[in-house]
Amino acid sequence: MSRNHRVRLRLTFFALLPLLGACSDSREPCVRDSQAAFAPADFLDEHLRARRVDCGFQSSVSELAVGADGTTWLRRGEYEDRGEDTFFFPPVKRLSQVDAEGGWRSELSLPDFVHHHVVHPSGELTVFGWEREEDPLAIQVRRIRPDGTVVAQRRFTHAIPPEARMDFIALPNGALGRAQLPDSERNAAIMLARADGEEAVFLLALDGIRVGRLDARLETLWLSPVAPSVALKDFSTWEQMEAVGAPWVGWGLDVDEQHQVHVATPLMDLQRRAYVESFEREPTGATGRAFLLSSFSPTGAFVSARAVSAPEPQEIVGLVVRAGTFALGASERALVGGRTLSPDLYFASGRLDGAAEDDLVRALDVERDDVPMSFVACGQARYCFAGDTGFAQDSTDPEQRKSKGFLLTVDASGQQQGLFQLRREEAVHVLIARQGVGDSVVFAFGIDGSRTTGGPGSRAKSNETWVGILSPP
Repeated sequence: MSRNHRVRLRLTFFALLPLLGACSDSREPCVRDSQAAFAPADFLDEHLRARRVDCGFQSSVSELAVGADGTTWLRRGEYEDRGEDTFFFPPVKRLSQVDAEGGWRSELSLPDFVHHHVVHPSGELTVFGWEREEDPLAIQVRRIRPDGTVVAQRRFTHAIPPEARMDFIALPNGALGRAQLPDSERNAAIMLARADGEEAVFLLALDGIRVGRLDARLETLWLSPVAPSVALKDFSTWEQMEAVGAPWVGWGLDVDEQHQVHVATPLMDLQRRAYVESFEREPTGATGRAFLLSSFSPTGAFVSARAVSAPEPQEIVGLVVRAGTFALGASERALVGGRTLSPDLYFASGRLDGAAEDDLVRALDVERDDVPMSFVACGQARYCFAGDTGFAQDSTDPEQRKSKGFLLTVDASGQQQGLFQLRREEAVHVLIARQGVGDSVVFAFGIDGSRTTGGPGSRAKSNETWVGILSPP
């Protein structure tokens, strides 16, 4: 059974009931205030430094973005200590700011429905989502200054005529048909966002998958179709899923030096057939199970769509395109000892204008049960996977049931250049990573069940949340 990193910190209400009576009503000083900047620690490899960002209770980081000056903005949630009532209230949402050296700058309160944020060279931010939206086809967008004041705001909406919608339904027998969704079942969602100068590029689920660009006033410069969406209906067994190449999920989004936009999406046989029906063209490159790399000009015009072989990957975790070369990272299910399956790492690279047979595809391994969360650039033709490793689900050895965080650097051919680990008495989980200034990587991580003196009940509020920086040698 695989682990879902994105929900591991959310304890259910019923699981918490026996613990609530033991929670302390004390108000202790925020532990993060005792640390002035990024610093080495005994559980960090030599080239890693980190600092706490939480105040010592249940907390998490859902996204981070790094500005041109190295300032890091973390979107996070944290429970406030309310004594016995702590977990009867939702976590507060915050946008926390840490400078290039790890110094604590400021923190803004956020409403509950912010989904993505990006930071522009000016220091202003574009924020997707804000308050609860009654219209499922509308997305609230704001442009804010570092102090939280609003520069611009709008409700992003875009009318897609029925003939341009790209929703399909697939059945276990291989049948594929267009889905005629009523308006009550249609919705819009931002999946990824990236800053490109003072503009914002975003990946949108709306009657298929689309990519668009907003200017500094939040006006839509363009919105272009990328790929259809294919829903698997009545797939009730694992064998049925495997027969069509599922699971194969996730997306990648990047903007290169020429302001061209690139999108990576899964491409199983069912999705390939839907793509051909939608666009009346075949992607170039690999046949069979693959990922689809779609490229668009700075004005949104379609440039190319190529398929890169991906026989085993399960989830795309990042895409990087620089100097006409692409690199993609994903999780991969690989055979171990010819019997069991264990998640590993998938790496693919090649030239955008190169021949398909020249594409490089490689499976990598850190330890056991490698679970990548992010894949980013960390130098010239060098890339970093960030995630967890070392967890053995079926082990009775406590040491094999605790994951370690890792950052793995590879070169353009996928060869390992460096491995940097985070090890502590408790399990460590790298949650997300982003390219920093220069060759650095900024990442957020959590530590489960951190050491506490508050008694057994307080353990429910004892995880730690940190932000770190890797400066590769």
